[in-house]
Amino acid sequence: MKHTLRLLGLLLPLGLCASSATAGTLSGRVFEDVNYGGGSGAPYSTTGGFVGRPARIEIYRSGTFVTAVTAAADGTWSYSYSTGNSTFVVRVVSGSVTSSRGTATNLIPVVTFRKRYTGNNPNSQVDDPNYVGGEDPTQADVGNTTSGSLNTGAQVQTTVTDADDNENFTNIDFGFSFDVVVNTNDAGQGSLRQFILNANALSNSAIDQRQFSNAGTATGTNFPAGQETSIFMISDGTARPGLRAGLDNQLTNASGAASTTSSRALITLASTLPTLTDPGTAIDGTTQTTLSNSNSVQLGTGGVVGTESKPLARVAGPEVELAVLGGTIGLTLNGNSMVVRGLSIHGGTYGVQADSGTNLLIEGNAFGTTAFSIAAPSANLTSNILLYLRNPSGTVRNNIFAHAGSSNLNYSGGFNDANSGYTITQNEFLQAGRTTAGGDNISVGDQAASGPLTITENLIRDSNSSGIQFEISAIRNNLVSNNTIQGNGKGGTSSRLEGSGIHYLLRADGRQSSNTDVISKNIISGNQSSAVVINYGQRNVQVTQNAIYGNGDGTTGGQGLIAIDYTPATYRVGGNSAYGQGDGVTPNDGTLDMNKANGGMNYPIITKKNVTTVGGNTVLHVEGFVGRTAGQTLFAGTVVEFYRGDNTTDTNQNGEVFAGDGQSFPHGEPSAYIGSLTTGADGSFNTDITFPTSAMSPALQTSDPINATAFKSGYGTSEAGINLIPNTIPPGTLPVSLVGFQAACVPAGVRLTWQTASEENNAGFEVQRSLDARSFTKISFVPGVGTTAQRQSYTLLTAAPGAATAYYRLRQLDLDGKESFSPVAVLACALTAPATLRLVPNPARDAVQVQNATGPVQVLDLTGRIVREQASTTQPST
Repeated sequence: MKHTLRLLGLLLPLGLCASSATAGTLSGRVFEDVNYGGGSGAPYSTTGGFVGRPARIEIYRSGTFVTAVTAAADGTWSYSYSTGNSTFVVRVVSGSVTSSRGTATNLIPVVTFRKRYTGNNPNSQVDDPNYVGGEDPTQADVGNTTSGSLNTGAQVQTTVTDADDNENFTNIDFGFSFDVVVNTNDAGQGSLRQFILNANALSNSAIDQRQFSNAGTATGTNFPAGQETSIFMISDGTARPGLRAGLDNQLTNASGAASTTSSRALITLASTLPTLTDPGTAIDGTTQTTLSNSNSVQLGTGGVVGTESKPLARVAGPEVELAVLGGTIGLTLNGNSMVVRGLSIHGGTYGVQADSGTNLLIEGNAFGTTAFSIAAPSANLTSNILLYLRNPSGTVRNNIFAHAGSSNLNYSGGFNDANSGYTITQNEFLQAGRTTAGGDNISVGDQAASGPLTITENLIRDSNSSGIQFEISAIRNNLVSNNTIQGNGKGGTSSRLEGSGIHYLLRADGRQSSNTDVISKNIISGNQSSAVVINYGQRNVQVTQNAIYGNGDGTTGGQGLIAIDYTPATYRVGGNSAYGQGDGVTPNDGTLDMNKANGGMNYPIITKKNVTTVGGNTVLHVEGFVGRTAGQTLFAGTVVEFYRGDNTTDTNQNGEVFAGDGQSFPHGEPSAYIGSLTTGADGSFNTDITFPTSAMSPALQTSDPINATAFKSGYGTSEAGINLIPNTIPPGTLPVSLVGFQAACVPAGVRLTWQTASEENNAGFEVQRSLDARSFTKISFVPGVGTTAQRQSYTLLTAAPGAATAYYRLRQLDLDGKESFSPVAVLACALTAPATLRLVPNPARDAVQVQNATGPVQVLDLTGRIVREQASTTQPST
């Protein structure tokens, strides 16, 4: 545009009229959007008033560098110009912007906002909230320019078109954030590495990041105040809140091709990232999910876990994937209250290593896999540990852990720290020990003392070694509850060291632990060797209300092969090679020894059992004792738990009942919890356990195998006892072997019959009846034969108690006063009308037949004198 002034008939170019020349101005502000939380950028007026200083603003006129100005303390800047009619470019050098949160230099922010012009006058200025990352987010901004043309690498700029001398272009503002990741580069401006450098140097005490702005509408995560979160804003080439269309698509699919769907931002790390040291910092890949949600896959098995069928959430496919090259570490953490969320991390020596700090949160990640599948990646697999926790405390939830070269998760730290401990919940662990024999899904305390741990509602499967391994003498009180632990000892590399569901490992002679551990309500099935292996020196482990079955099939060389397996002192690292698999049945010896696994706790001996159904309830009647013989007060107050036994999926749990007895009985596995009782002062029990019939499917039957465990505080839970099935009771353990008890209705009342296979010191049987199945009263006593190895049969005829349902049982008494009870027999006899007494013939002269008589028959004369008396028979009386 050519401006002229007509004066005194002369036409003079305005630029030659010095006396009337005016100056135009360019001015604005450089500010820091401290609380930027993703999405659309925001102007200075809504960002909290933080300033970026001492920012360098470069002025270009008609494409050529003119000068540079420095922003004032409040972030403002101004430039005056004359000889207008020019196009200006205003550029901010990103590296010159410093944060209001600290004085560190050499930090690099990312632009989040600018003002721009749609026309050639000041009134055409508009906000540009879709300028996050600048001109080309894949490129880093260039440094200072002092002459020449505008560098094509300049990333932060705005253009003022056809500015006149008398025009003032104000509020040319630029906003920056130090928390934004806008590219997949290994380093430099807008990279994850730069975010970590920025976060480490800047305080986050006053930070309170806004929710993601969808053109002004808040969505996504509401970030907690004081937490500095990485804001991923990586373009897929389409228009998104904060990003304009036409930028490079940095998202790729599983084949490596650019894509807007089934894709993620792949960041390949050639070297270890800086250790994150800033407390309260979150590396959060879900901010990219809020932006583009390009990966809709759900990872993991899902379903339910534990005996209480807890729902196991799958893991949302991450939108950010870290591929770590060589012998490096993906992320190293060293600070309190940090968060790692929504990432896929694989490759390197370790995926994430936490060296110190409390209250760490690891959630929603896929460790050891790509963002698309839980299968092993084709390249960049982690050679050692996926998550190495050396810090005291935190939470690990809703993650996938798979294909570690060694252990998937290792917790070795914080043993002596106040408030230490980790909660590990809602994760899926699989295929640990990909290259290293001994790789556990979860290893605890093998590098340093640690604990306590709460491990709950996880799926822990298919490791090379144990599902969970606890290091004896290096652990604190742990809870393992409602997990499904299966198939361990069968995955990973082909060589094996251990293969149990849960293993308490003895690494060297003399080590002991008395921590109070509870293993409850887990499903422990299909593991290579024994379900729970407890090496010598570990005691006070309570194994309660679990479903244990199908362990120790031996298909891959497993040993031990029982439910709960105590091992002797020689079973340790460097000793017997089966230290992690078990040695099979440890029979009862009637003693306790604090040095042994769980103090050498003896298992229950069930001498009698029966199952009846009363209404909607099932009643399990059990009798027996804990120890080598009945009457051991050492086992008073022991909690005995009863289970439906499993000895069908594998039949390799045979062993002695009592130490040295030479017998071989199936000890089975406690597969379905029924109920519990507490032994009396002499260590014995004689109790009915009642539970709803519908609570167990299929319904419990008398023919079902029953086994039991015993728990005594200070010692721990025993191995599982023998499966008690009809005709498999070990000889010599029962004083009276009752093999049958029946009740039947007969015309004369109720006939009770029972049989014994053998008797020892049997005084006899007190026959009892109840009308409510609770209160029993004596109705008769039948003497026994004392001691015999011959089968005996007994019968008692008794009156029926009307038409009511009656419950009958035997109270068997020994000569020494001991007692036991039979199963309950239930019977209801219908009443019949008494037969009518008949005289035939009637009247009679010489003889008469008295029919239907049931007692003695008397003939009286008219004076009442008895003239004839005769007992009734089945023949007619005469």
